Amino acid sequence: FIRIANHLNNCGLNAPEVFAADPLNGILLLQDFGDGLFAKLMADDPSCQRELYVGAVDVLLALHKCPMPDPIPAYPPLMPDLAALSLVWYRGGLLGENAELVLALSSLMNDAITSLPARDDVLILRDYHSENLLWLPGQTGLTKIGLLDFQDAMSGHAAYDLVSLTKDARRDVPKNIAR
Repeated sequence: FIRIANHLNNCGLNAPEVFAADPLNGILLLQDFGDGLFAKLMADDPSCQRELYVGAVDVLLALHKCPMPDPIPAYPPLMPDLAALSLVWYRGGLLGENAELVLALSSLMNDAITSLPARDDVLILRDYHSENLLWLPGQTGLTKIGLLDFQDAMSGHAAYDLVSLTKDARRDVPKNIAR
């Protein structure tokens, strides 16, 4: 978290400042970005959605222009096994475990991912949605958006965070904005 926060801030973005850290015990004292969660602001005033989403996309564009921190793990090799977790957790909880089915899904996902054309990966935050973005009206430019929950950042496809933002499982993003 600390390393990625520093990287984001060095890229001109706005991650919380770390005031104190005790990594051995997993404790951080962070800057408080307040109550301006995108999800809350949009629920209270839907007319602000376009401005917030445009700002969030601008942050992604800036992030993708910034060099990635080194080292950073790659997400695509993990995707097949992570996708198969849905079978482990949901199907397993309802119908019991089926290791053969989990392996088959993981294999299919691996085949699909490895067949994709080569691309240049970017830093993806992997949890980029309205519950992890804060509007900070006292700031200017890209720093008007506070970033949270990025400790699992990895390298991956540039569309990953954009899809997380516009196909949010927590809220319906209007089609005219998601486009």
